[in-house]
Amino acid sequence: MVEDRRPPARRPRAPAHEGRTAHALQIGVLVETPKACVMMIGGVHAREWGSCEILVHLAADLLEAHQNGTGLGYGGTTFTADQVSGLLQRLDLVFFPLVNTDGRLHSQTVDPMWRKNRDPANSGGSADPNCGGVDLNRNYDFLFDFATAFAPTAAPQVSASPCDRYVYAGPSDFSEPETRNVRWLLDQYPRTGWFVDVHSYSEDMLYNWGDDDNQSIDPTMNFRNAQYDGKRGLSGDVAYAEYIPKTDADNTVLLAERFCQGVGGVRGRPYKPLTGFHLYPRAVPRTRAIRPGRRAF
Repeated sequence: MVEDRRPPARRPRAPAHEGRTAHALQIGVLVETPKACVMMIGGVHAREWGSCEILVHLAADLLEAHQNGTGLGYGGTTFTADQVSGLLQRLDLVFFPLVNTDGRLHSQTVDPMWRKNRDPANSGGSADPNCGGVDLNRNYDFLFDFATAFAPTAAPQVSASPCDRYVYAGPSDFSEPETRNVRWLLDQYPRTGWFVDVHSYSEDMLYNWGDDDNQSIDPTMNFRNAQYDGKRGLSGDVAYAEYIPKTDADNTVLLAERFCQGVGGVRGRPYKPLTGFHLYPRAVPRTRAIRPGRRAF
């Protein structure tokens, strides 16, 4: 096992609505100086089963390789024993493989295409099975009030209707125990420098931001500035574009490109680096994931 005397497993605080708990795992080699952290979460959307197994198997593979002093191979890509050891020496890795415990079970046993969690509170007693649950990916505090934040014609992919089967954001930001668990976990690891949310919807690598085109000229154009409410979400216009410092922008794009190359080398298929906005404009969970020095994907 990895030589780390700290407890390697953590239980996020809040159980899901049906009482199921979630678990996270930290792995890394204990060193004298604090290390940066990479956090990876999965299972946010209930029907995307593969994201959970990907993270569980990755954690298990790293632990086994480190214990046995061996390398790893995935598809056409290999990593030496020294590379595995060096990774765990330099970084703490935190895996939260199943955020949406209730939703996954419902997807596996009742409705395979179920996407949301299983919060019944906002259904209004409706018999419509779609009128329950919240899309956890839209329940964070980044531009949660989308009707105010976005231009009237932007049509971000988010809904205020509890009966929306896919993108209901919930009654308020962080209303759901699952998103509060993600926030809590980030707070436990303040040295998190990279945040990866694994999905299986498309072969894309999405990076910040997700509410508009990026720009590195005017820092006043940012999601915290209410002066630009009602102007976000329109591509190619001059009214608004989301500010990201030039160094951060360059590093983020470079990292996304390398990420796509790495995944492509494993799977033998092309992956595309895109901002979240270029998949579709939306309010996305970025505020808690991005702080100075952080990269969120």
